[in-house]
Amino acid sequence: YFTYARTEKDQSDTRTIQTLKGIIENQNTSQENKDKATEEYTRLTTNQKYETSIELSLKGKGYKDVLCFIENQQARVYIKTSEKLTQKQVAQIQEVITSISQIKDVVIEEKE
Repeated sequence: YFTYARTEKDQSDTRTIQTLKGIIENQNTSQENKDKATEEYTRLTTNQKYETSIELSLKGKGYKDVLCFIENQQARVYIKTSEKLTQKQVAQIQEVITSISQIKDVVIEEKE
């Protein structure tokens, strides 16, 4: 699951970033549309940085694999584990996400 989902996410993000750059760099694009595209580009790249930081931080805490998606001020995190997460682990994961991204709406899913 993790390899496939990560590849799909990376490809989707790359396509979106290329599209936004095209809009921003096009001389025929209105300033209003350039501003919207710039705002979306900044949001997307910021979320990517947060996602990567969250994944690395949680892997550093001993989780086998982690995948993080941030969208609309919600973080959805998939944790590779064969056992149910404890309340302590859930709290630790939420703390990492909030400290890195300031996002409090967190969904944690366990995957094998």
